[in-house]
Amino acid sequence: MTFPYTLPTTSHVSIPAHFSSSTHPSLPTTASSHRNVLRNALKSHKRLAHSQQASNLSTIQSSIESYLPYLFALESGLSNVAISGESIEVSPKSNFSVEWRATLTTTPIPSAEPPRIKGTTLSYEVHSVLQTLATTYSLLARNSLLTLYAPTPPSQESRTSALLTAIKHLLTAHSLHTYLQTHSPSTPFPPASVSLTPTVQTALSSLTLSLATLLTVLKDDPYPPLLHSQLRKNSTDYLIGAPSIPKVRAHLFARLCIAASDHAARAVASLAAEPKVISDLKAYAEDLRRVAKAKACRFLGIDADLAGNTGEGIAWLRAAKYTLNPSSVPSSSTSSSTDPSSVSSGGGKEHRKFFSRDKFSTPFSSSSTSSDKLPDPNSPTWGLDAGKTEESLLLNWLEQKWAKMNDTVNVQLVPDFQGLLGKVPSGREVHESSRVWRPVGLGGEELRALKGPMTMLMAGEVEGGDEESSGEEEEEEEGRRGGRGGVVGAFPGTGEEYGRGSGTPGYY
Repeated sequence: MTFPYTLPTTSHVSIPAHFSSSTHPSLPTTASSHRNVLRNALKSHKRLAHSQQASNLSTIQSSIESYLPYLFALESGLSNVAISGESIEVSPKSNFSVEWRATLTTTPIPSAEPPRIKGTTLSYEVHSVLQTLATTYSLLARNSLLTLYAPTPPSQESRTSALLTAIKHLLTAHSLHTYLQTHSPSTPFPPASVSLTPTVQTALSSLTLSLATLLTVLKDDPYPPLLHSQLRKNSTDYLIGAPSIPKVRAHLFARLCIAASDHAARAVASLAAEPKVISDLKAYAEDLRRVAKAKACRFLGIDADLAGNTGEGIAWLRAAKYTLNPSSVPSSSTSSSTDPSSVSSGGGKEHRKFFSRDKFSTPFSSSSTSSDKLPDPNSPTWGLDAGKTEESLLLNWLEQKWAKMNDTVNVQLVPDFQGLLGKVPSGREVHESSRVWRPVGLGGEELRALKGPMTMLMAGEVEGGDEESSGEEEEEEEGRRGGRGGVVGAFPGTGEEYGRGSGTPGYY
């Protein structure tokens, strides 16, 4: 249910051409070398197919974490801040300029590639790298959740491990967004870089905390695994009795979901203040708020059912369905709750259907329902609905199950669900929202190694990497413009041999 973010790319920049250090001469060169590794890793990640990008996220993470200590050392040197008790002097040589692609900024042309935003301060580079690292952790959490949707049902240990890993990644992303939110630069960033503004960082921080809270509930929620098992082909899990949840835990889960809904609501309000943010992220935040509140209503319904109030439990399920989609009120809610003929959703029809030959069928084992009703986890847009489809299927199943039991055994009146929405309890936090990420600085040995002069090997590596990256960028740009007059069928780089004259290059 994590949002399918897109990792940005960045332009080439030679740090030694813009900064120098009298105390640590090798610092600009070493930082530039690590940045080239990160830049090439981001470009390679963009070229990969979607099915291969998930396994490449660890490479992006290690590249950023290797580059960050040197980047913070440069920033500390410019601010005259000591690192590990050692002072670093860094002085600018020329105007610094770098570009990062704004993946959360709207484009004037639909489906067009987001533009690159140019920044002229080192703080812009630091914030862009940290934003990329936070996005990477969110994508790592999304990759961990794929274990829950594997064709073969995972064991309870594998499921718990995958959810704990995803929660860990989301909390790290939350701490990074909180750090960016509280460390605003002295020089304003370009207006187009909306993803780096404190408002959007507040929204992203709230979204990750909301997701981490929902995954904490999902870890002990037995109903989604039952849904997945029923959707799998040749599944016999429907022969097993329905799972049970202790009453106290059901009410606790409801309060946790309310807290997640509150965090998502704060994200919705923050994103509404930024008109340049992509609409998909705004819609995702709104869907996440609705899904979290619908889960809370479902758990309150389970709590009522465990207490023997099946009619009230059915009303809570209808309140959850109304929360997911207010425009489509359940048809059963229009019936009078005081009319004995409308005890539950189906009345006499539901009673007759229970004694039909389809009484042992489930909503998931019928021919009209198959595994393709859930979003494909291998799709690039998986998670864009924030789990709305999955929760809707689960609510339909529970309502049908409880309605049959209520029509045949309990025969309780179903109250109006509108009156229950005002009885939703307050939320309860489970994760520490004040957790802030702390940058990792260079150690003593690394700082002493940077005091030496730049070796010829280091100079050759940086220079060669820069030229290669710059050449690739020029080829991409000219390929988009149709430049160089490439000869069809010619070996790359030999186009000049086919047209030495002043005319148009050709074979002859």
